Amino acid sequence: MSGGIVLVLVLYAVGLALLVAEIFVPGAFVGTVGGVLILAAIYLAFRSDEPLVGAGLIFVTIFAVPFVVVTMLRRISLTDVQRAEDGYKSSESGLGELLWHRGVAETPLRPAGIARISGKRVDVVAENRMIAPGTEVEVVLVEGNRVVVRPVQAAGEEAKA
Repeated sequence: MSGGIVLVLVLYAVGLALLVAEIFVPGAFVGTVGGVLILAAIYLAFRSDEPLVGAGLIFVTIFAVPFVVVTMLRRISLTDVQRAEDGYKSSESGLGELLWHRGVAETPLRPAGIARISGKRVDVVAENRMIAPGTEVEVVLVEGNRVVVRPVQAAGEEAKA
């Protein structure tokens, strides 16, 4: 193997390494330099005494490089898809059934906190004021997984309002 072919293979290997490094380094500079080195290696291979090496490098570039890049991207990317049939859901089902049910605030609601409604601990949001723990609350709105509550007023307080 002549010294020219060794230089071609070293340039090609460094170019490939820079292309792989581009996956991990932001920006396009590293990948651009890697691509230029690969093209320079192919050009020098055809100018040398053995153009078969240049043809081999083109073959590797066309078929192997995309395969390696795709394989590496699959390894570093998130591939698990979370589906409802696997037990994943974007919001808790059955919260709509809590509308107009009463419960007790377990934590201070300022405005968000936890209340026990119909025997379940539920993340809730107070309608328009802070609610102390132990206060009886009523669900007035359910939107997706957002449950809005207000304190239950005593009979005398309703007459004032």
